[in-house]
Amino acid sequence: MHAGYNAAGTVLGEFAHIAAIGWTQQDGTVEWLCGGSLIADSFILTAAHCAADWKLTAPDVARMGDINIYSDQDDEYAQQLTIVQVIRHPKHRFGVRYYDIALMKLETNVWRTSYVAPICLWLQDEIPSTRLLAAGWGQTDTYGETSQNLLQVELSLVNNSECAKHHPAGGIALRSGIEDHQICAVDPVMDLCPGDSGGPLLVKLNSFFGVYAPFLVGVTSFGKACGLAIPGVFVKVSKFRKWIFQQLELNGERISPQLSDPVVCASHYAERSGKKSYGNTQPLFIISVEFNDAYTVSLEWSGTAAPIRCSGTLIEPNVVLTLAQCTSHQGAQPSRVVFADSTAMKIRDVIVHPNFTEHAPYHNNIAVLRLESYASAVPACGWYEDSFPVNNIKIQGYNYNSQSILVSSTITPQTDCNAVRKYSSPFPQGIQDEHICFKNPHFLIPHVCDLKLGASIQPKPTSNFVWGLNMLGRDCGYGVPAVGVRLSAHKAWLESVLLPRSSPRNEGLVYIDSDLDVQDECKYADGTKGTCTPQQNCPAIHARLQSKEQLLFCGNTAVVCCPERATNLETKVIEDEFNECEARYRHLRTERQTNTSHMAEIGWQEAESVTYDCYGYLISTRGIVSSASCLLGKAKLPNIVRLGGLGTRGSSEIFRVEEFIFHPKYNRTTQQHNIAIVKLESAVEPSEHVFPGCLWQNVTHSPVLQQVYDYGMCTQNEYKTNFEIYGRWS
Repeated sequence: MHAGYNAAGTVLGEFAHIAAIGWTQQDGTVEWLCGGSLIADSFILTAAHCAADWKLTAPDVARMGDINIYSDQDDEYAQQLTIVQVIRHPKHRFGVRYYDIALMKLETNVWRTSYVAPICLWLQDEIPSTRLLAAGWGQTDTYGETSQNLLQVELSLVNNSECAKHHPAGGIALRSGIEDHQICAVDPVMDLCPGDSGGPLLVKLNSFFGVYAPFLVGVTSFGKACGLAIPGVFVKVSKFRKWIFQQLELNGERISPQLSDPVVCASHYAERSGKKSYGNTQPLFIISVEFNDAYTVSLEWSGTAAPIRCSGTLIEPNVVLTLAQCTSHQGAQPSRVVFADSTAMKIRDVIVHPNFTEHAPYHNNIAVLRLESYASAVPACGWYEDSFPVNNIKIQGYNYNSQSILVSSTITPQTDCNAVRKYSSPFPQGIQDEHICFKNPHFLIPHVCDLKLGASIQPKPTSNFVWGLNMLGRDCGYGVPAVGVRLSAHKAWLESVLLPRSSPRNEGLVYIDSDLDVQDECKYADGTKGTCTPQQNCPAIHARLQSKEQLLFCGNTAVVCCPERATNLETKVIEDEFNECEARYRHLRTERQTNTSHMAEIGWQEAESVTYDCYGYLISTRGIVSSASCLLGKAKLPNIVRLGGLGTRGSSEIFRVEEFIFHPKYNRTTQQHNIAIVKLESAVEPSEHVFPGCLWQNVTHSPVLQQVYDYGMCTQNEYKTNFEIYGRWS
């Protein structure tokens, strides 16, 4: 190991798993040329190229529990055993860099102590940290002597594409470049050198057992001349799980939970080490085990086990807040809540946020549970301010024994959550203001802490205020940020549910604000925002008329406060297209048309086939309306749209689908609100063959004459009426 200023010595017991692998010489001395890691009582994991020295002689001895392998001053706990078998990976070839992994069997089991014991294996492909440790007795520079003392260095992970710039494909040794069973790590000063081969690349993870447990991530394989700060290459242990376990079993080693279960292994490590953490470790951040507060409840279902383990927070004597995702499973709703003292209370009503939908379950993911009676527990208080006075918070979770635990965390910018690749799918538009992003920077052993879904997010150290609800994230937000629901984002909805007014629609039905004019921003008493717009340009005003809601006029009755008027340029363009549709496309309408210029075929394009099983109606240059049930009728969503007239194939065009927007209240069972928008990747160029149809925007009156087209039954361009094709009324 190149001895730059980042090099660090080690203490006895810090690397209890590490083994020096040696070759006994004719004069009885041992030449220590490789390292390895004890992974079972009689097996060492090392590099396959360590199976022979330059004379093609196999190693015969392994030494553990020692720091200075050339001195007898620290030999009190050392154990030196004969290597009786070397098992190289069957795909390894000397002189080639791939599959550089091997097992070495010892003559007998080691005697487990605080200074000699197996390391835990990290068997997941995703490495739980970007900062790792390597150790060895290798040379201190390219032409130097091997180190007498065990040295360690902290390395940073490097992605394989970046690593390939330093280790390009070519030659016999690395014909295919860096492959997926290899990983790379680097330090600006330190390098791995000859003699470090086979040694460990490990990560120390918070275990909540009182120590940070080491997990073997990689095996040192190769690098370039040491001292150049070029990434070293390691064999990724997780890629060889099956082979390692298979070889251990073939050679008499039982695959115990300590080998395969990270929690069990970490607990054994804690017992063996005497709960001693080595190196620059941080506090474990656990606040309380078997934690329960009076206002946290668990949700239960009648006659069946809960589909998911969900909790809620009492915010009124008879009101519990929880996640909307926790309120339904296969059509059933939770029937009661259970408090920490085992008191159970029946749920009277379940009120889910009206904009929550199963198609976007992490938006508007909040619900109110009204209880049949009043709880004796003191409720928590909701925090409805937009900002938080502190960043330190308390998070509730379950530990490996399903005990409730309380851990500390920190609110972090939304960009931290948006940077998490796995959140790109559940949050296609990114983390929003309705979310709380929180994390603890230290990685945790899997399942040592799982989020208690629906439980409260509270400030630390002590407060009765609830800022949000746990929603999504692994390991309670350790290492990778977790996401919660922010209560303040849903203040208006919660007020409408919890603080209903006696007769809001009869108060000030019409109001004229003489200070407002066209294009001014305006706001209704119920909180609805808008823009002052001439009445003829505001079809949305009809909805307020129909529902007998307050009308706000700006200066005079010709200008109205138009609800939800577009404030960004993209949305304004769409609104203008809807409002100006008849005039904008009048020149494209001819007597020869059969109304197919607006119709769309929606299809599934696979590798070798295309099927069009859904239909829709072009309502803008990038938008198509269709039925949600048809679009969701297959395992995958459709990916293409064909436009241009069903009867004129020669002029049709194919467009790729960018996004689907399903009605938030769509119900698969009842087929209510069975409607969806298909957004195209590129805009349609309006022509006689393809141009948008206009939307009827008057919500109080319907056209006298209406037609429904059955796209599937076409004879000589005449379409028969079949209402079921387009879905039921929403």
